[in-house]
Amino acid sequence: MHSVQRVLLGMLLATAGLYAGVLLMYSVGIAPMLDTFEPDEFLRFWQTHDYFLHLRIRFLYAILGALYLFTLLALLALLRTRTFLLLSLALLCSAAEVGVSRYMQRPINRTIRLADVGSHSAASVYGMEREVFHALHLRQAFSITAFGLLIVTVLLPGNDRRSA
Repeated sequence: MHSVQRVLLGMLLATAGLYAGVLLMYSVGIAPMLDTFEPDEFLRFWQTHDYFLHLRIRFLYAILGALYLFTLLALLALLRTRTFLLLSLALLCSAAEVGVSRYMQRPINRTIRLADVGSHSAASVYGMEREVFHALHLRQAFSITAFGLLIVTVLLPGNDRRSA
């Protein structure tokens, strides 16, 4: 069982790290680039971006959810340990990120997707852009925190997973 736990934790850590990195990419590269766009360019870019990305993110959410579920089940024997607690906290952070995505990011993405390019004022588009990045910054914080908790889980001193 120990090797299954390690493999699942490793897969979860890798996937959560990949996802946190994807979200971090917005602050590092995409946000500064979008700040240089004219309002119509921003709307066109984000409409195209959302069209291609939203289905892929759902797939990644499904993989992360399954990995959390299987990992927690594999570590169920360690219910009262730091490992299980940290893993559960990471899951809560990931769930919070999904919540922000669903209840903050999706509505603004829908508004932008349905926007008629050229019919919005610069101030209106700027407001949409700020809403997009506010939601993305929250999502980054939750996903990076989840990833950090998973790192600590894997590197725990004494590694209490060995007792399972």
